[in-house]
Amino acid sequence: MSWSICRWYQLGGADADDVGQNVWLTLLGQLGNLRDPAALPGWLATTTQRECLRILRAARTPHAGARSLDAENIPDQHTGIAEEELLGIPVGSIGPTRGRCLAKLRRHPAIAALIEAGAAATEPSASAVR
Repeated sequence: MSWSICRWYQLGGADADDVGQNVWLTLLGQLGNLRDPAALPGWLATTTQRECLRILRAARTPHAGARSLDAENIPDQHTGIAEEELLGIPVGSIGPTRGRCLAKLRRHPAIAALIEAGAAATEPSASAVR
């Protein structure tokens, strides 16, 4: 669903990847606030659309490539540590690491329930097939 929304907004592969990561990170931060698992697909669609629009707005600004110094992008003391750790990761291991992280997220009880609810909602009922 996220990819199709990104394609509808005509985002390239790298931008679509960024949107997907931002959406899933936002979901991870909001899991504790989830009240109705059935509302997750709509939330994901809305959040994906907002991220797509944010990417498009950023690309249209005259100084999109230039970074201004403000409170949001001043590196904290942990930034250097994170960059050092990431530079030591071989490029070929990023995909498998990502796969393991996604598998771990899918095993989380709240995410597993949402996946099952989404699968049940998309399956045709027996009476509708007849």
